[in-house]
Amino acid sequence: MPRRTERAPNRLLSFIALFLAMGLFSIGCRTAEQTAVRSRDELARAGDGPSARPSTLPAGLLVGNRIEELESTVFVPEGWTLELHKKRDNTEHRTWISPSSKTAFGVIFFKLPLPVGAELAFKYGFLPAMREAEGEAKVIEQSWNKATRSLDFVVEGGKYTLRAAMYVRGLRGWTYYAGTVRGQSEDQIE
Repeated sequence: MPRRTERAPNRLLSFIALFLAMGLFSIGCRTAEQTAVRSRDELARAGDGPSARPSTLPAGLLVGNRIEELESTVFVPEGWTLELHKKRDNTEHRTWISPSSKTAFGVIFFKLPLPVGAELAFKYGFLPAMREAEGEAKVIEQSWNKATRSLDFVVEGGKYTLRAAMYVRGLRGWTYYAGTVRGQSEDQIE
């Protein structure tokens, strides 16, 4: 009989630990779900996504296009042409090229299986995809932007240097980037 009394508290503690773990997991999932819903509402009020029109450019230079596949309104400068449109299971990627062909602007929309956040999505999603596409992805700069709640970064690929911002809201994310061919100077106007 003494053995049962020794095991009973162990079983009870195990049950309590399991119950607490399940509770914390469900709270985490609910918080992520609420964040995703709140963020979509916030994004809708702010112009359908973290793709707000850059305030440094005159309004006449930009044309806003709602692109449902990107779940965003994208402001593309007039005269830029859609160069790339890739679709995979969980991603949608579009790139526009400037009239001079020196600069590219792109949006990657992606869905996550878990609410992992921007840093993990960057490290385990973006960088491997860039390495696969360009042969390399060297991180030059990376920082968290509290004001926009985005991961801002500069990455050099085999052919391009990208300056980007990644936003993750729950199970959805966006990467907005400007790219130039490596070795070419950045055109501030473009």
